[in-house]
This record gives sequence, structure tokens and C-alpha cells, in this order.
Amino acid sequence: MRLSDLLVETCSNAVDNVQRSDGSFPAGHNGPYNDPETPVRNTSHWVILLCEAYEITQNKKYKNAVLQAVAYLESIDARPYGETFHHRSIEGKDRCNGLIGQAWTIEALATAGNTLDLDNAIQTACTIFKSHPFIESLGLWQRVEIDGSILTLDRTFNHQLWFAAAGGLLKDADPEIDKQIKKFIKRLPDNLRTYSSGLIYHPLCPMDSLLTYLKYVTDRRKLPLYRSLGVHLFRPPKSRAKIKNKAIGYHAFNTYAFALLHEQYPENDVWTQTPVTDTIAYLTSDEYLNSIETSAYGYPYNPPGFEVPYALEVFGIDAESITESLLETQFRNVQLGKDVVFPDAPDPQTSTARLYEATRMSDREISQYISDT
Repeated sequence: MRLSDLLVETCSNAVDNVQRSDGSFPAGHNGPYNDPETPVRNTSHWVILLCEAYEITQNKKYKNAVLQAVAYLESIDARPYGETFHHRSIEGKDRCNGLIGQAWTIEALATAGNTLDLDNAIQTACTIFKSHPFIESLGLWQRVEIDGSILTLDRTFNHQLWFAAAGGLLKDADPEIDKQIKKFIKRLPDNLRTYSSGLIYHPLCPMDSLLTYLKYVTDRRKLPLYRSLGVHLFRPPKSRAKIKNKAIGYHAFNTYAFALLHEQYPENDVWTQTPVTDTIAYLTSDEYLNSIETSAYGYPYNPPGFEVPYALEVFGIDAESITESLLETQFRNVQLGKDVVFPDAPDPQTSTARLYEATRMSDREISQYISDT
């Protein structure tokens, strides 16, 4: 069995047995966070999987499933106020799921629009993206709640990064989006904070000077960065260890987004400079490869078996033995022909939908990693 076979087989079963009459797919609970989610996130991931199945087979079964799923994402259920997408419902947290929720659905609509020439999907994605206020001097975006109310700047680095990566898929459709993404990339060396190893720090904590931070006092949009800086400087040892463990689980998720951005903007010098090069090198370090096995945010929630090989491939790093090891672990408990491919995951519905991340890897033989074949 090749990877492409697995993707098609999984999509075939999903269309026949999983996709609902309204075009949506079952919701998960955001992995270890246990936040009740709407079907919007997983439906977004499935759109990309189904687009891949259609491109491989040209079977209209998958095209029709994409169209139904896109119709759901454009419906009042997904956008109850006609503004941003409703991703989760939990007291004390925004319902848009910051920038990351919007990024996942923009990524899906952009992929469907580019695959099937769906102008409406592209337009919706552009509209949602541009509804988020962009702080040009920081190269960062604010969150927008599902009712359209403007929230604070998103203080999680991977959220900002993924929003940019999803927006990059729209660069040819809208010059304003292209301009914002280029500004984000230009600010990457300042906004990307890493440990000395190259591990990406989880909270957004720009590498700006204290003098620059003092100037942020006069701009309420930038004030949330003080909280990130304070947490970074005064976090107690136990909390530091906890946040580093989370950072390890999200490192490949970050570098996957770097790779996605790299494919859209390959000529940018930032990809061959520190600190980005350090973050890619960390993927092949013993520290990362040993620690990813134990992080609660690693297997199988964040799928390093798909994320690391894609990032290494895009950045031109030959590490086949590492790819093989990661794939073997990723597929250790996979179940073929089932409604959930990763039944032992803490959130099997979401982990199965995240098989979509494998669509950007090069096709390869995977029979040796799957005991059921």
C-alpha cells in the first residue's frame, strides 16, 4: 500500500459512512485540550483530504463530497453571524478559536477553490482573512469573534504562523493579502523566539528591545505582548518545563507551516537565515526525536510523522531514516477501513481528519508501517 492508496481508501469510507447529509464531518474536542468543537474544524481538514482523493482518482464521488463540505462551511451553521467561523463552544474562550481556527478553514476553502475552480470559496476565504485587523508595524493579526467583534492580538506563535500560511494560499487572489503575508515574513526574525536548541517558544514573545516594548504602552493593540513578555521572564521552573514540553509537541506543526509558506514564497531570504534554519535543524536533533515521543501534544494529536517529512522535504534536508522512524510511530496503531483511522488517539475524530497533513508529502510505500496490510 502506498500513502496515496491510504488517503483514497480513507476518503472512500468517509464519504460512504462518515460525511453527514449537511456536508459536515463529526466534530472532535481539540485533542488534549478537551474543548468541545463544532464540525467546522474537522470538516475543513476533510475538504483537503477529499480534494487530494479527487486529484488522484478524478472520481466525481470525491468532487461532490468537497462541494457538499464547502457548502456546509459557507452555511449559517458554520458562520452563524455571517462573520468568522464558529469553531468551539467553551466558557472562557473565544468561539473563533483565535487565528488558528480561522486559518484551518481558510486553508480548506483556498485548497477547494484552487482545486475545483470555486470562486465563491476563494472569495469567502479572502473576506474572512481580511476581516482580521493587521498590525503592520508588528506583522501580526488580531482575533475576530464569530459575531464580528474585534478581539486582542493572538498571543500564540503557531496561530499567527498558520494564519499567514493559510493566507499565502490566497496570494494570487488578493494583492492586499499578499502584502500582509510578505510583511509577516519580513518580521519573522523578530517575532520568532526560540530556545538555544532551535526549539520554537510556544507563546508569541517578539525579540524586540525593552525600549520598543516601552513604546507599546501607547498602543492598546500591542499591550497584550507585555503579558507574553512577563510570562517569559518570570515563569517559575515547573511552568517553564511544562511550556517547553508543549513547545516540543508543536514544533513540527510550526515547521510544517514554515514549509507551506516557503512553497508560496520560495525566493524569500528568511528561509536560509537564522532563526528559521535553527528550527528546521532541530527536527533532526536527538533532543527532539527523543522528546516528541513523550509530549502530550505530540503523537498522535500533532502528527510529526506527516509534519516532519514534509518540512524536511521542502527545506531540502535528506533524512530518510528519521522519516521512516517517524512514519512507523505515526502508523503504529492505525486501523484501515474504519470510521476513525487512529482509534487510540485522545481525539480520534480530529486525529483522523488530520491525516490531511499527509497530502503534501511525496507519495511513498507505507505497507511496512501498517500491520493490517
